Amino acid sequence: MRADAEPVWRGCLRRLWLALALSSSALLWGCGGACSNLDGPEFKNTLQPAAAVVGQAYQLELGVDILRTVFESAYGFSFFSLDPLPPGLTLQHVGSGGRVQMVGTPTQAGTYTVRVAVHVSEPTSYPSDPAPDLLCWTDAETTVTIVVTKG
Repeated sequence: MRADAEPVWRGCLRRLWLALALSSSALLWGCGGACSNLDGPEFKNTLQPAAAVVGQAYQLELGVDILRTVFESAYGFSFFSLDPLPPGLTLQHVGSGGRVQMVGTPTQAGTYTVRVAVHVSEPTSYPSDPAPDLLCWTDAETTVTIVVTKG
């Protein structure tokens, strides 16, 4: 994205307000389909994680909610790290929902800042909803700082 480029969600928000003013949903196409209620994924864990210790098992769980939807279990979640994890830790998706864990046994002391991202896939069908709206955004990220101390 160019430095002066507008994020997709901001353009969609502008179109949403215009669509509401004109009572038209046609302006919302290109914002993930017909997004109408500003829904999308958001990380819900924002607290500083506990410190890890070299040579001791460690687990940190992060969760993602889909804002303003009742069918969260119908979406697909793909998690990935945008930065290297502390040596000895891996990222593991928990189940089929919006949870991911950093797990393992740290092998090297230090302070590690890691961005974790999620991409959410739209369901192929929605339970008992004949005309669902599509997500306004499908990606989110959070930053976690993990301090690994010597054992």
